[in-house]
Amino acid sequence: MSGYLIRPAVLDDALEIAEIHYLGWKSAYAGVVSDAQIAAKQPEKRLDYWKHKMQDGQNLVLVGQQEPDGPILGFIYGGPVLDHEITREIPGQPKLKDFDCEINIVHCRHAAQGKGLGRALMAEIAHHWQVGGKRAPMLWAFRDNDYRKLYDKLGGTVFAEGVDEGAPDVAYGWQDLDALIAACQPAQRG
Repeated sequence: MSGYLIRPAVLDDALEIAEIHYLGWKSAYAGVVSDAQIAAKQPEKRLDYWKHKMQDGQNLVLVGQQEPDGPILGFIYGGPVLDHEITREIPGQPKLKDFDCEINIVHCRHAAQGKGLGRALMAEIAHHWQVGGKRAPMLWAFRDNDYRKLYDKLGGTVFAEGVDEGAPDVAYGWQDLDALIAACQPAQRG
């Protein structure tokens, strides 16, 4: 599907994941959340967090590289659906209880953005969940996050609004993992 190697993260990846996470917050959420919230994501402050997420059997952290020994260019982290402060459910759309897995974080280095890595990471986590018997993934995205256009392109349906870290966010859902995986395929040029 892509020119990327997607693999499960290992503990030695924690620092690179923390760096990508911090840089992603600086890039995507400046003006959405406070500077203090972004500063809290600094890599040295988040190493233990990422090591815990990689060791917790309920979560899955995947990384993307162009070659096995190359730098990590992006990552995705997901697991069970978490409780969330919901301020409004969208009439006629599914409810949070209708989803059985959640993408919590997906970030790519700036140089890798727009080159298919985000799609490849989402397809791989969806495939992993599908093999494990899951059927309906969801995620939360800050409402004012310019990068959420990707979820629209991948066929995600906004089903709720909420608040996270003091900022408004929206919930995207997919009722069919096959449809999400297919939407992640690169467009064929002809």
